[in-house]
Amino acid sequence: MAEPIQTIDHPLPRQCARCCGPLPLAQAVVAERRQVIDVPVSAFDVVEHRTLAVTAVAVKPTLAAFPPTLPGWRSQRRPMLSFIGTARSLEDVIEA
Repeated sequence: MAEPIQTIDHPLPRQCARCCGPLPLAQAVVAERRQVIDVPVSAFDVVEHRTLAVTAVAVKPTLAAFPPTLPGWRSQRRPMLSFIGTARSLEDVIEA
């Protein structure tokens, strides 16, 4: 993965969806990372989007969700790397 110029943490809900108890948000850890590479004509910037996870009284952890507007993803299970702009693959970036 490239070194991001910006990191965006997507928030967790305030309560557990299973037990409705409050989540210990201070104990949240990074659950998943996805990077979006914006490739302008001469250079590119990498922005890392991260979801957080935390476990309340329920055994299963609560995960934050990536927003549906995140470029390149229409569902929660997509590749960890996405391109916007004219580049569609890492090969396009390398060839530029």
